[in-house]
Order: sequence, then structure tokens, then C-alpha cells
Amino acid sequence: MISTKKKFEKEFFEEWATDYDERRNKSFLEKSKQKLKTILEQIKIKNGSYLEIGLGTGESFEIASNNFDFSVGTDISEGMVRKTKIKNNVSKNLFVGDACNLPLKSELFDFIFCQDVLEHVPYQKKLILEVYRLLKIGGIGIITTPNPLWAPALYVAEKLKMKVEEGKHKFVFLPKLAKNTLRDLQCEIISTDPYMMIPVKTKLDSIIEPLSHSFLSGLGFSQMCFIKK
Repeated sequence: MISTKKKFEKEFFEEWATDYDERRNKSFLEKSKQKLKTILEQIKIKNGSYLEIGLGTGESFEIASNNFDFSVGTDISEGMVRKTKIKNNVSKNLFVGDACNLPLKSELFDFIFCQDVLEHVPYQKKLILEVYRLLKIGGIGIITTPNPLWAPALYVAEKLKMKVEEGKHKFVFLPKLAKNTLRDLQCEIISTDPYMMIPVKTKLDSIIEPLSHSFLSGLGFSQMCFIKK
């Protein structure tokens, strides 16, 4: 039986799928895509397998999938999966699924990317464990989610139509949750530096974004957990 929260999120994203690209924050999107490109260059995984959990409309999938021999993507929304298929001109290996219980074999992927999904699921530890389950030995998983300290700003931005509404959120401090969830398992949390410090591109990014490696990292907008199995 689908949970009430999960059903709400599915219905919400189905409603927004058609014009999600037109309504979303373009500055955040471009900054996020550039960050993903940088990470892909750093991890240097080539010719392996890739899974994206939470496709959205396929912007990240389009970038990452070109680096791998085998790529799979999933989203809770049929509309989002459909838009990804059209945008990427692919029909295989994209499917509607529950992020916390995917119908995939264990230890199948070299790289898993799960951006801003955690705050939408009712069982957050289960999502982290699902990423762990699906990673190959030596594989890398990246999970991102907004910092709870930014929750008031996100609420105001949605009300002022400065960003697309994305349903109800359950914000959590990711580094603590990930460490508690994975502490007894065979994996290493390589980094908990923020994915980005602020959610928009600015001329000051060259000054602001390096702060993700400083004592101010806990104030960053987008938390990130970099897991190696």
C-alpha cells in the first residue's frame, strides 16, 4: 500500500510535470549541472553503470548518462519519466519507481546520483540504504538535500513564485543521518561538503563556493553525502 505522503508527492509531481522546466529556477539548474560535471570529472568512472534516482525532467541524466555504458533512471512521476524520454531521445531503462524500494538487483551500479529526493520521501533511512544496496563494491553514491537552515527561505521563495513548488518537505541534517544509517555497513563517507553554498549563480561564486570546504560549510544551501562502498 502506498503511503499518504508518497501518494501526495506522486500526484503533485504528475500535476507539475508538463511545465516543470518552464517554472523551475534556471540559475539553480545551471549551477547544479556544472557541479555534476565537475564531480564526474573528479571520480573518473568511465564505461561503467549509472543510476539516477529522481530523474525530474532529465537534465542531470542527459549529462551523466553519456559517461557510462549502461544508464538507468527512475522517478515517482510518470510525467517526469515521459519528459526525460523525450528530452534524451531514449525509451529504455527509464521507469516509474519507488526510490526506497527499486526493482533492481543489488550491487549493480558504479555511480548513483540522488539529488533532492530525500526531503520528499517518508522513510529517509530506507532511501540511503537503497543507494548502498545498489552500489557495486567500490562504487560511489551521491545524495543531496537542502539544508534545514534554508527551509524558511525556500518557503518564502515558493510563495513569491521565485521557484517552482515541490510539495511538502521533510528537511533533515544529512551528514548526521547518513553516518547513523551507514555506520555498521561496509562503506566510507568520503565527504559531507555542501553540493553548493547558495542556490543561484552569481559573480561572487568564485569566492562563495570555496567556503564549502571551510568552517562555514554547515551553512551551505545544498547538503551532500559522498559515499564509497
